[in-house]
Amino acid sequence: MIRCLVILILTMLLPFPGRAHSQSLSDHRSNLVLEMLFDGDARDTSGKGLHGVVSQTNLTADRFGKLDHAYRFDGVNSAIKIDPPPLLPTSGFTLSVWVNYGESGIYPYWSNGIIIQDLDTGARPQRALHLSTRGRVPILHLVGRGKDIRCTQEIIPGQWYHLAVSYDGVAYRFFKDGILQGRSDAPFVPGTDIPIYIGRRNTNHANFFFEGEIDDLRMYNRFLDASAIAELTRENGWRPPAIAATSQGRSALSMEEALVANWPLEDGGMKDDSGHEIHGQMIGKDPVSGVRGSAVHFDKAWGYARNANLALTHDLSLSFWIKGFDDAMSDWDWPLLWYGDLFRMYYRVSLKNGTIAFRVNGISKEREIVSRTTLVADEWTHVVVTMNTGDEGPLIQRIFLNGTLSEERRSQERYHSIVPSEMWFCLGANGPGWGPPGGVDMDEVSMYNKALNLEEVVELYTKYRSK
Repeated sequence: MIRCLVILILTMLLPFPGRAHSQSLSDHRSNLVLEMLFDGDARDTSGKGLHGVVSQTNLTADRFGKLDHAYRFDGVNSAIKIDPPPLLPTSGFTLSVWVNYGESGIYPYWSNGIIIQDLDTGARPQRALHLSTRGRVPILHLVGRGKDIRCTQEIIPGQWYHLAVSYDGVAYRFFKDGILQGRSDAPFVPGTDIPIYIGRRNTNHANFFFEGEIDDLRMYNRFLDASAIAELTRENGWRPPAIAATSQGRSALSMEEALVANWPLEDGGMKDDSGHEIHGQMIGKDPVSGVRGSAVHFDKAWGYARNANLALTHDLSLSFWIKGFDDAMSDWDWPLLWYGDLFRMYYRVSLKNGTIAFRVNGISKEREIVSRTTLVADEWTHVVVTMNTGDEGPLIQRIFLNGTLSEERRSQERYHSIVPSEMWFCLGANGPGWGPPGGVDMDEVSMYNKALNLEEVVELYTKYRSK
């Protein structure tokens, strides 16, 4: 009996074969190859002597409000240079840094270099590390060696975030506030003689100068697991805000506050009457009687609007009315609303065999849902499609027809935010310039920067039906 009890206790205390021990940061102090805490200067406190050279950068308060314990970067010419750089092995490494973006430094394309080790001179650019930003989303750029990893949620300017990259010799893992954002298999090519820049690239690309604060940069010459990354995030008692802060804030907006644009399509035009003046152009216009006033008949016609305020990345609702399609359209996936840039589609609403299809993020059908209800061809139907990311980060898509939920889906994985550049919003076309022959009438097209709930969708539907 005693012997069995001893064996049981030993079994509980000892790890099972193949089970990894939980890692602690104190266990890896000897693996530090760079540590810059910015507590008054840019000294390397790892013991390796790789001190930073500060340029046009001022000390500021850190995430705890402690003065002169972080560096402020102006987005124009601020930077810290580390030359020679720390030696990172191909077998694995970890990078940890804290960032706080400024409002004026947000661009709708690649920008805001955080930690970059690259050399763009010559025929073959060398890029060992490229932690930067696209739109409002931090991104680990793998420069063609593998699929880039983007954060699943937009950043909020003025809020501190912990970013970490951990590489195990095969795969990169990217974390924000201790939460895994994605994984990508790719080789690591060390830049043994290339300086590391904090807050910029090694070139003078203006938009890559970081605008905001950066603090507590650490690099380890080994892979750290998720538990060690979480410990870095919680260092000194820090508690990051809830992941859904962006979505929760937008859900509280009224319909009037969330309205981005409204195109009534009167007289064959695409004039925005929301007050935001996001006016568009209509090509091949053919006015017909609408659900209220006139509408546009799309038969080789298409419309488009281009505006920076159309660059919605996480929370979206599209509302419109549709009428009239025939059997000749049943074998096609007919575009109704198309939303993207000149290089790829981000959202599309189409007519498929008399049903409404709503696709998100690219041409793949992986994120497409289709209404369960078939439309009546010669009757006006009110269509609303919505998307948001919920409290835990999955993508939630919904289709409403005539004020009733027709289909919804919640993805299993966390949704990676779309990163728009120059956005086009097209009606009756699969992108700028291609409007296929059809026979569809559309009217009262609206866009919102939140996911409308059922009550709001019903309110929209009855608003027009009561006229």
